[in-house]
Amino acid sequence: MNDRSKTSFNSKICSVFRRPAKRNLYIALADRWIPNLPQLAGVAFESRQGYEPIAGVYQKYFSGRPDKITEPEKKYLTMVLQENIDNSVATYVWLPMRFDKGQPYISWRGEWSLDEFA
Repeated sequence: MNDRSKTSFNSKICSVFRRPAKRNLYIALADRWIPNLPQLAGVAFESRQGYEPIAGVYQKYFSGRPDKITEPEKKYLTMVLQENIDNSVATYVWLPMRFDKGQPYISWRGEWSLDEFA
């Protein structure tokens, strides 16, 4: 995968399906709740320094342990949420996916066509 931020190209993969009649073509479907997150986080997004703290907060929250969220994490979360994030502009990403020895790989493609695949 050529995604240096390791965020599935700023998206959350929600489904993968095999395209009938196309040998070995799988398509990863994903959504982007905050399409402008890379711009909001700047250089820290691609280096993961801006992404990992918020991921840790959500992991604690959704694992049923919100009491483990530290004060610095609460401040960071508040700062991020005050960035005027507008989820109504969510976008979708569909990318071809391949498997190599059972390992999935997704590469960014600004445009692609089913005709490219056998």
